Amino acid sequence: MMGKWHLGQREMFLPGARGFDHYLGIPYSDDMGRGRATSCTGPESEAKYHEHFIFEDNAKHYKEAGYINEETEVDNDPAAQYLPLVAQDHGKTRVVEQPLDLTTLADKYNDYVQEFLTNQSYTKDPFFLYMAFSHVHVTADNQPEKQYAGCAFQDTTRRGKFGDALAEVDWLVGNLVESLEEKGMDKDTLILFTSDNGPWLAEGKSGGSPGLLYARTAGYWNVGKGSTWEG
Repeated sequence: MMGKWHLGQREMFLPGARGFDHYLGIPYSDDMGRGRATSCTGPESEAKYHEHFIFEDNAKHYKEAGYINEETEVDNDPAAQYLPLVAQDHGKTRVVEQPLDLTTLADKYNDYVQEFLTNQSYTKDPFFLYMAFSHVHVTADNQPEKQYAGCAFQDTTRRGKFGDALAEVDWLVGNLVESLEEKGMDKDTLILFTSDNGPWLAEGKSGGSPGLLYARTAGYWNVGKGSTWEG
């Protein structure tokens, strides 16, 4: 699995304890802690990440928050201050980075998915890959327009930061489809798209759009997230 989980952040509730062999993602919503974003205008190395994760004591805040040790008090919760990027492999939980780097998040997701597909192409076994994109959910207010995208997609659309984020999602999906085709796996693989809610209207343009034709003209004041008319 890749991306947002938000069904319990303690280790006993994370994807690894719920049937998934592998996981890389944010264990809750993007706005439930602060991430960082490396500059795309600085030295070339500044906006890149090391392809080999170095864990050392990266799990310190996550453990202090009680997400691994249930007995720890969660008042003044450090994990609520800084978003963690969590990895699981056959039940072993690691914190890749905290605060996570939103500029390189899509690259990490892409590498993770591509490695998963490559491994599956060798085994020929049936597989289930759940990609719950972290993108386009609003972030904490320390990010411009409460959205984010990698360097290749920043300021590339007419829809502002939300459009840039959506374009990066499109890139991730395109890479998935292309990889399936290259590996000869596309003919017997089902790709399904689902969404949990419509736009978060309270967040304005940062929360998505209900489109040009929506039910407010018929007297329905809430046609976004939290209503029966969402989407």
